[in-house]
Amino acid sequence: MKLSQESEAVVRATSGAVAAHADEITTLFYRQMFAAHPELLRVFNRANQAIGEQPKALAASIVAFAVHLIDPDAPDFSPIMRRIAHKHVSLGVRARQYTVVERHLLAAVGAVLGDAVTPEVRSAWEEVYWLFGCALIAEESRLYALGEPIQNTRGERTVWWSGSRRQKTSSPSSSRPCPDPSLLIGPDSTWRSR
Repeated sequence: MKLSQESEAVVRATSGAVAAHADEITTLFYRQMFAAHPELLRVFNRANQAIGEQPKALAASIVAFAVHLIDPDAPDFSPIMRRIAHKHVSLGVRARQYTVVERHLLAAVGAVLGDAVTPEVRSAWEEVYWLFGCALIAEESRLYALGEPIQNTRGERTVWWSGSRRQKTSSPSSSRPCPDPSLLIGPDSTWRSR
């Protein structure tokens, strides 16, 4: 997993600003995403939302992932990635939901950072997001493919993954880290390709 040269330079230059405003960005992101997609409220622990833990966790993981991409001496991100993937699988997160998150997360970055988010900055952070998202989709697909029962963390149900519903992702050696995101959209989506 590697950022393009152009994006790496932009992320290096802007990561401090994104990190400094990460909590504000993710708080706005969740508020806007839940307003547009209230059905996603069931995926997130409402207590963690109420006390602000979920936005902080998302902010910390995105910043840590970006640092991982730009700093060769950064700690290994794999254990965090696996923990997030296990959590997502326990909640039944699906690959198509990543496009909804991307749209609202990047909109929140733009709203908080304003004019600092040029098309180049947006593109670089979109690349960070999709490297992160596609790595999670691949790991979640692997976990779902195991077909093992996973207890929902809220204890509401056990999620069984059916082999007929597996999400196909490209191999790690592929030049593209995961399928074209437009392939992950359901017919009810309003997301459009650029």
